[in-house]
This record gives sequence, structure tokens and C-alpha cells, in this order.
Amino acid sequence: MGEESGSELLEIIETPLLADPVLLLAMDGWIDASGAARVARQHILDGEHGRRIARFDTDRLLDHRARRPTLHLVDGVSRRLEWPTLEVFLLESTAEHDVLVLHGPEPDHEWRAFSAAVVDLCRRLGVRMVVGMGAYPAAVPHTRPTRLSCTAGSPELAGRLEFLTATIEVPAGAQAVIEMDAGRAGIPAVGIWAQVPHYLSGSTYPPAAQRFSPAWPN
Repeated sequence: MGEESGSELLEIIETPLLADPVLLLAMDGWIDASGAARVARQHILDGEHGRRIARFDTDRLLDHRARRPTLHLVDGVSRRLEWPTLEVFLLESTAEHDVLVLHGPEPDHEWRAFSAAVVDLCRRLGVRMVVGMGAYPAAVPHTRPTRLSCTAGSPELAGRLEFLTATIEVPAGAQAVIEMDAGRAGIPAVGIWAQVPHYLSGSTYPPAAQRFSPAWPN
């Protein structure tokens, strides 16, 4: 099979000149115990001004029977439909490097093409690192600081992060596909995972969300 191309899935709204940008992956729908990554992402987006620079074709990527649009009614009159979006935002901040955030629902279809489109966008914008976020239930108590584990594209990168690692086989999400494709393209990519007490995985657990920001690689 030839190389997957996802260019037709991506609409680039703006191609800004960026300073050593990092892309954060924060998609809903995969492993995110207690919604830790979702809360961290929302905190990032609420705390910084930003603008949309790219969006994906959700008609092709999403199953709208599972992720239905919202119909807004006023006095019984259908006013508008609000469709789920999968977008890339550029945060406006005073940090030394720019931060991009890919957020929205995890695609239901065309993961290979979607990942190819993300990696192509990274090349265009000169992204120096891709960082994913997630959380999973673990046999840890809430009385201790939240621990982080990582996935990485190389032993050197995993060792540099100094997070917990493991040798296991698990179902993969779209984030893992992007991380591996980015690594093959020469863009360092890591996944940072917070461990949430298994008995709190269905509830909001702020300590896990708060652990993400200081853990981002520099």
C-alpha cells in the first residue's frame, strides 16, 4: 500500500510564522479517566487567548449517529445546528515557544489519513514536538501525589522524560497513531499519562489535571 495522504481532510485557515512550536493533542473519546486531559485542555484554552488555524472534515472523520450535532430551538423554531468540531488552535501567550492545541472528538474513521494530515501540518508549521495527554485508572491512592507515565518514540526520549514506563500490549487510540507517525517523520512525540485512583476514575479528579502543565517537555 502507498503512503496515506490526509490533505483532503484538512482545511488550513492560516499558516502563521511560529516560534519553536509544540503541538498538544487533547482529543475526547479515548482513555481519559476522571476527564483529567479534558479538564487540563479546557484550562489551557480558557486561560489563553487563541485563534483557529486549521480544522478537519468531521463529516468524513466522525460518525454523527454517535456524535450528534446539537439543535438549538427558540419557541419551537429550529434556529441552528451546532456540529462537533476537530480543530487546531494557536494560543497567544508570552511563552518562549508557541503552543498549538488539537482538540475535539477522537475520529471514528480514517485514522491513518487523519494522522498523515496532522503530521503534514506539523511539518508546515515547524512543530518541534508533539505531546499527547491522557489518564487511566490505576491501583494508586488519592492520598499520594499523582504519578505520570509516558509513551515515547525512542528509548532516549523516554529516558529524558523520567516518567514511569511499562512493557505491555494495550488497545491504541488515534493519539498513539499520531505519535508514531510523527516519530517516523523525525518529529519527537510523547504521550503523558496521569494515573487516577481506580475508585475515582468516573469522577472529576483535579490533582490529575493539574499534573499536566508542569510535566510538558521543554
